[in-house]
Amino acid sequence: MKPLRVLKLFALFSLLLLFVALQDTTSPVLDAQAYNESTYEQIKIFSDALLIVQKNYVEEPDSKELIQGAIQGMLKTLDPHSSYMTQDMYKEMQIDTQGEFQGIGITIGIRDDILTVIAPIDDTPAYRAGILAGDNIVKVEDKLTKDMTLLEAVKLMRGPKGTKVTITIARKGEPEPIDYTITRDVIPLVSVKTREIDKDVAYIRITQFQKKTPREFSDALKKIHAQKGENFKGMILDLRNNPGGLLISAIEVANKSKADSPTRTIPIKHK
Repeated sequence: MKPLRVLKLFALFSLLLLFVALQDTTSPVLDAQAYNESTYEQIKIFSDALLIVQKNYVEEPDSKELIQGAIQGMLKTLDPHSSYMTQDMYKEMQIDTQGEFQGIGITIGIRDDILTVIAPIDDTPAYRAGILAGDNIVKVEDKLTKDMTLLEAVKLMRGPKGTKVTITIARKGEPEPIDYTITRDVIPLVSVKTREIDKDVAYIRITQFQKKTPREFSDALKKIHAQKGENFKGMILDLRNNPGGLLISAIEVANKSKADSPTRTIPIKHK
C-alpha cells in the first residue's frame, strides 16, 4: 500500500471518529474530545510505524498480514479469552462445533505462547493414545510449533481416516518429550453423554458446547425422566475438561438445567 493511500485512509478513519463523537450527545463534550484526541494520537503512532515498516523493511511486507498481526496483538493485551479469528480460523471453529471431521480428536489453544492441548475429545484416537489436557505440543511431525498459528497446527493434525501423524508432547513431570504416533479417524461430535450412577440422581457429562448441545442435553433429560420417573431427585453435570465452545449453547443448557432439575445441579469443575 502506498504511503499516500495509507494517509488518505487514516484521514478518512479520523473523520469517521469525529463524526461518531459529534453524534454522541450523552457524554460531556470535553470528555469525548479528550478521548478522541488520545485515540487519534495512538492511531497516528500505529500509522507511522506501519509506514516505516513498509518503507524500510528488507522485503516488501504483506499489508494484510501486518494489520491482522496488529489486531491479534491488541486483543492479546486484554485477557486469555479474547482473540481475533481470521476467516479461515472461523471456518475451522464452525467445523469444531457442528458435524464431524477427520483427525486425532483434540481441542487446542495457545497458552503463554505455547501450543497446548485444551482437552482430548472422549473416545477419539488422541484420548485413547493418552494425550492429556495441559500437554504442550512442541512438534507436529518434523515441524516445531514455536510461532505456529492454530490454523497451521490444525491443518497438520487433521487428515484422512487411516493416515498417521506423530506429535511430540512436553508434559509436566516428564523429564523428556514424548512422541505419540496416532492414526486419524472420523471424529463424531457428540457433546452430551450420560451413565447410570444412582437410582435417583442423573449423571450428565458435556464435553463441549456445540451447536447441537442444547438439543442433545434436552433429549438426555427426557430419557432420564422416562427412566427414573418419580425417583428423579437431581443431577450431576460434569464439565471437566470442557474447553468451552458456543456461548449461546452454554446459556441454553444452563437455563434448561435450572428448569428441569427437581432439586439442584452440582457442576463438577477443575480444582
